[in-house]
Amino acid sequence: MIDQAIDRTEKAGLSQLVTFRLGNALDMPFKADTFDVVWGQDAWCYITDKDRLINEDHRVLKPEGIIAFTDWIQTGNMTDKEWEELNSFMAFPYMETLDGYEQILKKTGFKLLEKEGLSKDFAKHCSARDNM
Repeated sequence: MIDQAIDRTEKAGLSQLVTFRLGNALDMPFKADTFDVVWGQDAWCYITDKDRLINEDHRVLKPEGIIAFTDWIQTGNMTDKEWEELNSFMAFPYMETLDGYEQILKKTGFKLLEKEGLSKDFAKHCSARDNM
C-alpha cells in the first residue's frame, strides 16, 4: 500500500508535500504531541487491540488535536455463516461497535464531537454491488 501511496502522490505532483513512514499503528515511530490530526480510514477493523491503538493515537496528537476515522463496525449479531462470508474476503480479527468506539475514545480522554453510523446506507450499497 505504501508503494501505491507514493506512486499516487508522485502522479498528483504532491511529492514535495508528503512524507510516508511505514510503521506499526500500535507503536508509532513519532514523538508525543506531534500531529494536529490522526486520520483512519477503514483500517482499524484489522487491529485487535483497539484500546492500545486509540491510546497511541492520543499520545501522538497535540493537545486539542482531532482524531477522525471511518471503520467497519458490528451493528448486530451475525450468524456463523455471515461471519464466514465476511471474513472470507476481509479477514477481520473482530469489529468494534459504534458505541464501543465511543467508550474507548472517552476512556482515553477524547472529547466526542461527532459520531455517525452509516451502516444501513452502506449495507444497501453492498447489496446493490453484490446483485450486480
